[in-house]
Amino acid sequence: MVGAQRRGQAVVAAIRELLAENSLVTAPDFQAAYVDSHIRFVLVDPVVGGTTTGEPDQEELAWSASSETYADPTYRISKFPTANRAPERVHPDETLRSAMTKMDLTGVAYLPVMESDRKVNGVLSLKSVLARWERARPESPVREYMDYHSAEIVDSTASLFSVLSRLRDHDYILVRGQDMTIVGSITAADMVPAFREMTEPFLLLSEIEHHVRGLIAPRFTPEELQEICCPDLTRELDSVDRMTFGDYVYLLQSPGQWDRLGLGSDGSAVMERMRRVNEIRNRVMHFDPDGIEPDDLEELRAFSRFLRRLRSSETS
Repeated sequence: MVGAQRRGQAVVAAIRELLAENSLVTAPDFQAAYVDSHIRFVLVDPVVGGTTTGEPDQEELAWSASSETYADPTYRISKFPTANRAPERVHPDETLRSAMTKMDLTGVAYLPVMESDRKVNGVLSLKSVLARWERARPESPVREYMDYHSAEIVDSTASLFSVLSRLRDHDYILVRGQDMTIVGSITAADMVPAFREMTEPFLLLSEIEHHVRGLIAPRFTPEELQEICCPDLTRELDSVDRMTFGDYVYLLQSPGQWDRLGLGSDGSAVMERMRRVNEIRNRVMHFDPDGIEPDDLEELRAFSRFLRRLRSSETS
């Protein structure tokens, strides 16, 4: 619609404006939904605020077409890829041999035992099979080995934090969509890459800022910081800890100021990279639902490594 593949702040604003111009909303809201999930376009009566498809749908009307609309801030489990990927499953009458082969082929330790897209009979786990291994018969039906009461199911609208608490007690959780079908699954192992993707940019930016502060603090007095970065005294800069990342860039972009660090690196090249990091930082802090571009993440990693080497050589 707007020539973009990720939902950054400017992209979201452009889409909302385009929807509003055409009296449209999406259900669910496009900003809160998983990036590869299906959404519906709903025409809204601009006078009464209802949809033109019949009786007003409360879920659809919760999102107006005005520029005041913002996505649900709750981080819901539906944003995880595996929560939107229908799990491999087995029928209760399938043989144990067939189920174990499916586990082996897909590399999973759990299989939901289901008679239909909506009816979950239980869960077959590698652990439950091994517990009965001595009397296991490959051609026996799965129903003899499944755990009847271990099928933990959550709605796709459940918050991430509520699911985390349930993962402490259940190794495997099934995800149910709005149409009551099983649309995905979650394990503790699934959370590891997801949490790394969510948290790594923040941790890298924190490390970068601490490295930059460590370079600046010994070489500039609080009075110099105030005079250079905020001479009009609208902000008090009595410590490097009060500086913003933009202040770091402003302070060091003069060749003379960079030379005071005595690092032997090309200041113009480093400052160009710092400006890029500041741009990435602004995007990260706007909490875009799709995170940052892989290239941006790699740039943060590389700059963090660079600063680590600078600090290391400085103290050696």
